Order: sequence, then C-alpha cells, then structure tokens
Amino acid sequence: MKLIFFVGDKHSRFVRMSVGERVKPCHLNQQAKHPPQKMFWGCFSYKGIGSLFPVQGMMKSDQYIEVLRRKLIPDMQKAFSSDAGIFQQDLAPCHCSKKVKKFLSDNNIAVLKWLGNLPDLNPIENRWAIEKKKYRNMTAPPQPS
Repeated sequence: MKLIFFVGDKHSRFVRMSVGERVKPCHLNQQAKHPPQKMFWGCFSYKGIGSLFPVQGMMKSDQYIEVLRRKLIPDMQKAFSSDAGIFQQDLAPCHCSKKVKKFLSDNNIAVLKWLGNLPDLNPIENRWAIEKKKYRNMTAPPQPS
C-alpha cells in the first residue's frame, strides 16, 4: 500500500492506492464539503417575471432596501402602473427590520402579512426550484456514454 499526496485548487488530500495502481480521475476529483452558494433576489407577479438580482454576501437591511429601491419599485411600477400591487416577502430578519418596514411604508408599498412557518406556500419557492434546476442542468458535467 502506498500513500500519495495530491494538491488541488484550494484543497489537498491523501489517496491510498495499491503499489502499481495508476492514478485515476476519481483520485483527483474533489468536491467541497460546503460549496460556495450564490444568492439572488427575484420577483414575479401574475403579469410576468421581474428582475433577478445577484446579492453579494449575506443580505442585511441596508442592502435589502437598496435592492427594493433599484429593483422592486421599478418592477412594481411596470407591472402595476394603474393598480396597486401587494408585495409578498417572507419573514427573513432583513425583511422585518424597522428600517425596511419604514422604507416600505414611506414608498407606499403594501405588504401581504405572512406567517413565518409557511415557507412552502410562498410561490417564489416554486420559482427558485425551477431556476435551480435550470442552473444544475447548465453546469452539470457531461455524462459518460
């Protein structure tokens, strides 16, 4: 039995191999235990799909207000120019802060009251599932034939 040390991008590992065994792709393929995640803010209504906006790092109140200012308000004005739309969000901490509530109130954005324990009933969760599936299909390595 021999022990070989491989150095990868950010990770290194040891691989046990029999003497005379050749290095195989499975010895070199590395997967991060917790791969980096991408976060997006998105919206849609019965009138169509709105913006999809990448979020840097963890969303905090000030960053969320900026997204609402730059993305939600224009999307709502476009979709609901004559009617008043109602904005639905979950109870993430940055959504519930006093700053965010004040911003929504100051900008006359009606918010649907939502129970925090009902995330599966939020229609945006279905939209995220569709987007994640598309992304996985785009980034999946080709299957051997």
